Amino acid sequence: NSKHPKGGEPGKYVDIKNMSKPVEGYILVFFCVLWIVATALMTKANGIAYRATNIYLSSWGSLFLSFYTLNDWTTEKEIISFAQLTHLSWTLKWWYGLFFTSAVVFGGTIGMFGLFGNFDHSAAILTLTLSTISMLFSVLWILAHYKLLGCCCCDHDLKVGSLFEAFVGVVVLISWIVVLAKVTTYGNIAPTVGGNIETGSVGSNIYAFSWASFVFALFIVQEWKAERAVEFAQTQEKHIQGLGISGVVGHAEIDNIHDDDDI
Repeated sequence: NSKHPKGGEPGKYVDIKNMSKPVEGYILVFFCVLWIVATALMTKANGIAYRATNIYLSSWGSLFLSFYTLNDWTTEKEIISFAQLTHLSWTLKWWYGLFFTSAVVFGGTIGMFGLFGNFDHSAAILTLTLSTISMLFSVLWILAHYKLLGCCCCDHDLKVGSLFEAFVGVVVLISWIVVLAKVTTYGNIAPTVGGNIETGSVGSNIYAFSWASFVFALFIVQEWKAERAVEFAQTQEKHIQGLGISGVVGHAEIDNIHDDDDI
């Protein structure tokens, strides 16, 4: 029973279910913030998470589940949901994902410069530069979907579903291929998640999230192509239906002319 007597007074009840609605949301927001901070500290370059894989996976898993649960809660309460935020196009959710993974790679690379030791600075600078570009493009296209750029030229050039979006997606995809080739191979700064003792590389998020960024960029290009194919098929279908209706009208007008001639 979700109701119980208040202060022992008969006939007075408190609806616990309704009381818990905002409290649950506040707790979930608290856990999201908590795990953002904890995951950032534990999985930073050469952090404690690389001493045991369980720590690494558990920290990222806890962060993901916190946001997943918060999304379920806000969806149930009809406040907002990730699906509602990303329903504008097939590529929007992947731009969100690319921004997140690019930001993680950016942060992991910054952490590399705070460590003492020998590592390939040119590879780190390249990763820092390309992850920054990836973040900027992601933000631009996210804002373009919501028409929040406030610039007529930008709104025209950054049209959702345009060839320019596909071009940017391809550029970002190639950028992450370059990063993977440069930093995730043996002897470089991020050959594995946990680093490599033989080469002196330390554990960082660069390896895992560089691959994740590559996958998200690949999905952006793929989903753009799929959405354009569906729109083209729908346009063709409407065109064919329009021709069919015009044909029916045309035959009807000819029949009317013949009837008038008979009269």
